[in-house]
Amino acid sequence: MPGTDFEDFDPIAVVGYGCVFPPDSYDADTFWQNILGGKIGIGSPPDERWDWQNYHDEDKSVVDKTYCRWGGFIDDYAGPTGLDELTRIGREAVTDFNRTQLMVLDTVLQTLRMSGYTPHQLSTTDTALFVGNMLGDEAVMESSLAFRAGEVLHHIKGGAAFQGLEAEQRAAIESGFPAAVKRRLYDAEDSPAANVFQVSVAKAVARVLGLPGPAAIGDAACASGLTVIDTAVKYLQDGSHDMVLATGVQGNMNITGNVCFAKIGGLSATRSTPLDAGASGLINGEGSGTVLLKRLSDAVRDGDTIAGVIRGVATRCDGKGKAIYAPSPRGQVAAMRRALELADAQPEELDYIETHATATSTGDLVEVTSLQQLYDGRETDPGSILLGSVKAQIGHTFSAAGMANLLKILLSFKHETVPPTHAFSTAQPEMKLPGSPFRVPVEAESWQVPDECRPRRALSNAFGFGGVNTSIVVEQYDAVHHADAALKQQSHAGRAESAVSVPLAVLGIGCVTPYARDIAGLDPDRPAGTGVSGFPADRWHPDAAAVYDPEGTWRGGVVTDLDFPWKTYRIPPSVLADLDRAQLLSVMAAGQALEQYGVAAADRVNAGVFVGATCGLESGLTRNFRIRLVEFERALEDVPAYQALGTATRQALVDSYTEEVHRYIPHTRENALPGYMDNITAGRIQNIFDLRGPGVVIDDDLCSFGTALGLAKRNLEQGECDVALVGGVHANLTPEFTRLFERRLNEAGHHIDDLTPGEGAAFFVIKPLDRVTEGEQVLAVIDGVGCADADIPIAGPGVPFFYGADGAIRTVEVIAAMKDSDEDLVHVKLPQIESGYGYSLRIRRNGDVPDGDRPPVPAARRVPVSADASPDDPGTGFITADTYERLMQKLESLGHGAMSQLDHIPPSSQDSYRLGFSYASWVDLARKAQLTLRLLRPDSTTNPSARPPVTR
Repeated sequence: MPGTDFEDFDPIAVVGYGCVFPPDSYDADTFWQNILGGKIGIGSPPDERWDWQNYHDEDKSVVDKTYCRWGGFIDDYAGPTGLDELTRIGREAVTDFNRTQLMVLDTVLQTLRMSGYTPHQLSTTDTALFVGNMLGDEAVMESSLAFRAGEVLHHIKGGAAFQGLEAEQRAAIESGFPAAVKRRLYDAEDSPAANVFQVSVAKAVARVLGLPGPAAIGDAACASGLTVIDTAVKYLQDGSHDMVLATGVQGNMNITGNVCFAKIGGLSATRSTPLDAGASGLINGEGSGTVLLKRLSDAVRDGDTIAGVIRGVATRCDGKGKAIYAPSPRGQVAAMRRALELADAQPEELDYIETHATATSTGDLVEVTSLQQLYDGRETDPGSILLGSVKAQIGHTFSAAGMANLLKILLSFKHETVPPTHAFSTAQPEMKLPGSPFRVPVEAESWQVPDECRPRRALSNAFGFGGVNTSIVVEQYDAVHHADAALKQQSHAGRAESAVSVPLAVLGIGCVTPYARDIAGLDPDRPAGTGVSGFPADRWHPDAAAVYDPEGTWRGGVVTDLDFPWKTYRIPPSVLADLDRAQLLSVMAAGQALEQYGVAAADRVNAGVFVGATCGLESGLTRNFRIRLVEFERALEDVPAYQALGTATRQALVDSYTEEVHRYIPHTRENALPGYMDNITAGRIQNIFDLRGPGVVIDDDLCSFGTALGLAKRNLEQGECDVALVGGVHANLTPEFTRLFERRLNEAGHHIDDLTPGEGAAFFVIKPLDRVTEGEQVLAVIDGVGCADADIPIAGPGVPFFYGADGAIRTVEVIAAMKDSDEDLVHVKLPQIESGYGYSLRIRRNGDVPDGDRPPVPAARRVPVSADASPDDPGTGFITADTYERLMQKLESLGHGAMSQLDHIPPSSQDSYRLGFSYASWVDLARKAQLTLRLLRPDSTTNPSARPPVTR
């Protein structure tokens, strides 16, 4: 890997964990008992989730139906307990939480109980929360479906069958149908709009607990449960955070995903039998798992109970391959080798491997083949490496699967036992397990301490669609064995400061926006309203404008006449029809950036891809609409006037809307699922351009691009990729999405009328400036990436707003404008919706801008030490007061960025109270002031009228 100051992996301690998994594992102890006892959590869906009889057909060729009627469901889940005990808030504070939010909160609280920490303690330590999740909560698609009732009614009213009814019958159906839909489906109008959006799975929990650090979603599909640990570890390795909560959660068991997965042929019609010769496909499952992570030396110093030690974790992607959902040994082996390399361990020094094995015959075989390659040429005793998979009992919990694997290992450490893999009898012959290093235990076995003076050690895998693979090496904590590692880690303290200051060189830029198809087409002086057009009805039904924009007032930034070069990227039109526009825009913009970078494909193969986005793709909502049309028929059956009609007339009314929806949404095919998965935005880029470094999609609301950029920076500094492709994309302009988002802004206090939604993508090729080689052209330099006071307007009137991609597109515009201007440095601020603090980055024309040329920071947004100080300058200073209350007032002003200066030396006055601060930047100073205020005024975190805590 490239030269880096982070040559050693600092061991990470797991100091607490918690979980919720099928069927009744409401805590880790029950999870262990269920694993040992072979309790199966797979069964028919509860009636309140979905009626399998509406969607099931044993004939796999039947359109929009599934042949799998099973799932791993949590029985009678009631949410977390002990809210008052740990959080000082009652259950009323979470009455609006959706199921997925409750599972995250539940497992976080379990983790805190085990670790001995309270939310208040975490709120004073800048603890971050990263959540690995795909597809959000079922509320996303439920609310979309409820919203579409208006379109269904429009088609019913336009049909001959409806028009032939008596006036009273028409009126009764017209009034009764919307009410029936509202009774059956989740109505977003009855709860905060924020809860529908995927990012709220992290944000809502962080808000309730008062966590001040970042709270963001990482989507790597089925790898998310371990990829989120990889992300969390990056924030611990560089010293920017002392504690991080990492959660993997899957709460969306919507039938749409089941149907789409069935069209790939990846589901089982019977049961889950991973690693077995009879494996016939996976079965979906739900669940959540959380771990609290600290640097090992910190955990030892603080006397924490250490459940396990992470010695290495790595994410690698397959790169170019076959289908986007086809697994490949290349990326899997690369991830495992890198994790072992970081752990300074050899494959034969493992005792156990908790596999990703999902019970698809192809996927299981590929993973075992990868393991055979990993051990090829190694002197390993036959059957000495045990393999297992918990998915036989809980199903494939997708974005929670990696966390389930890790918790199983930690529990095995605790009980010194390797549990059996239930439902396994014999492996596929092609796996060639007899005589190999591997064996699958069918009974519980004592886990003996290895003879070679090391602790118990295991590896776990989590692999996802799009070819993303994460592997982790974890050891049982041994005070003697790990003493040297903890001491060595202490010697690394402070190394982050040198890495943080390294600027990033921009070596390639690409963009596709409503007003420019590439960076050359960006005109900083373009007239206001350029690229803004009316309702894009041509991408939906011809009557969509009449339904959703009857007054003709909708305005938005739409990429019209999108001409995707499918021949160039070898995506046939038959596949193209199922892909979301976000994937297409991203491929085009990324292709431009890589082309401008100009480096041969073989020299960029280790590139990582980090995408910032507001998750929830348009194609997922439209796919859900088509598959679940039967719900509208069931709603009609609840209307007495409909029930009174004859069979033929009722069928004609159903046909009237079914035929119209089928006109513009094709039937569900094998590319439908990857076509609407958010993480495939990154995966598609890596597959087409053969990029094999880490890959993830980040949703941190309007700071998504900033957080993706910060994660890319950490991966570059810590040697996980040579170069990074970082960007942002948004293409969801569905009426339900844009209206709900606007309501969310208004509920958060951003009173924006006539928000102008926009779609577009922007990508950058970046690497550390000090690693730029001869022949690489530096287009701009980015530094100062991090937390900032960004209490600025969310959007401007009539200007396209790009949601999670807004920061990326604004950054492209700044760089384009600098080319023909006198500006040498520009600050870009990215606001958060629920806080005045967001993200900031500085863009320079080159890497050497004199301090005197830096533009002043507006006084209302700064916490300066001196008039010529930079926002990224470190310093020390004091605040003083003659009374404690006056000191608290100054501290509050400092935390809000309202003070104009600090004293460098305590004055010789008679002030009785003083506080000193040492800080890395103005933002760091404001954050520390807020944390200090929480320590000195504990009740400030529970005051509902108090300013929201720093979210970065």
